Amino acid sequence: MKIILINIILIIFMVFLYKYLKKKTNTYFSPLLLFNWIWITVIVNSALISTKKFSMATNIFVILIFISGNLFFLMFSKRNNNDDLYKQIHKYYSTNKSKMKKMIIFCLLFRIMQIFYDIYVVNRLGASINMLFGNVEWLRFAYLNYSNNIGIVFALITNILNYFAELGLIISAFLCFCEKKYFYLLINIILSFFHAIFTLSKMAFFIDLIFVIGIFFIFSNIIKINRKEKRLIVLVIVFIILSLIVTGTQRGYQNQDSSIEGIDNVIVAKTVSYFVTPCLAFKSLMDQEIDYSYGSKTFSPIYKFIGFSYETFGDIDVGFDDSTVYTLPGMFFADFGYIGCILLLFFYSFVVSKTYNKVFQKFSLFNLCMYLIFNMTLLLSFFTWMGRMTFYWIFPIFVFYVEKMIMIKNGG
Repeated sequence: MKIILINIILIIFMVFLYKYLKKKTNTYFSPLLLFNWIWITVIVNSALISTKKFSMATNIFVILIFISGNLFFLMFSKRNNNDDLYKQIHKYYSTNKSKMKKMIIFCLLFRIMQIFYDIYVVNRLGASINMLFGNVEWLRFAYLNYSNNIGIVFALITNILNYFAELGLIISAFLCFCEKKYFYLLINIILSFFHAIFTLSKMAFFIDLIFVIGIFFIFSNIIKINRKEKRLIVLVIVFIILSLIVTGTQRGYQNQDSSIEGIDNVIVAKTVSYFVTPCLAFKSLMDQEIDYSYGSKTFSPIYKFIGFSYETFGDIDVGFDDSTVYTLPGMFFADFGYIGCILLLFFYSFVVSKTYNKVFQKFSLFNLCMYLIFNMTLLLSFFTWMGRMTFYWIFPIFVFYVEKMIMIKNGG
């Protein structure tokens, strides 16, 4: 009851924060607002749910990170001109409309090929489609092992399928908000949902939804939210709930006991745990003696390219559950310690704000993509540093060259 009451108070506070930052930045969903929404919620709820005691120094540093993150984002926040954004988006849309529609169809073919490839892998690992709606935790580990040993040719094929599938999703979301027609976007979301089921990975689906939500954040500054947008939001929430239920069933959660005291439903407990355990794992790391890895976690794709990979800390006990992730600042801390964590957070805040402002200043598909990537890392900053995955470094380059070859920038 105490947790529910405090969260109601948090929601009321968030509404006032939303109105204040909207007035300050002249935008509805600035990075500063999102940073506060995420970290206030996670810090408060992790403290309420945790049964593990942490040192005073650890708790102070977590609060310091939150305060410094706010200060850094405030330094780079600015009032953006929504009229200019509207003109630029309208110009880009009217100039490239026919090309984008053709590109969506082309990318949908890659999304469909991705689904067929998923089915091929499932069958190759000895499972069937029907089995995917039951407890198939064994298949999850088999899938991970297969993915790590598919060879360079199949890795290249899956990456190409992923790149075009994501690009199709982004363009269809952009086009649907321009035209107020949602057919192609819904098709992309549904296919993305099945891709998540066939690969036993809710994260891929959540990232696709975050891309769509990120585009909605931009368009919310220049369009009036009507019934269609509200229905789309409801549909997204329904798909999130469905993905949690299906993934929970696939991993056998229905056969487990709830790990959080006071919550009987395992799916609910796992969802809550998903949001709060990374922060608690971060605190646990700071209470340990660790050897700093000097960039191998933060800049993992570069280290992998030159032949080095980072070692994880394994399962970190947080009192009621284990976690293998420990937030975005946790990755920074594991590499460079207290000072390095603050400095990297400063640089990160600059890049996130810069990509956001760039969309308003000079709209292009590439600038939109850069914003979406960093918006995604911000929304998942309570979880981990998504920049550790090579896809998020290469995908913007892919979009840059596709746009350069196909689209006409800014009507020029």
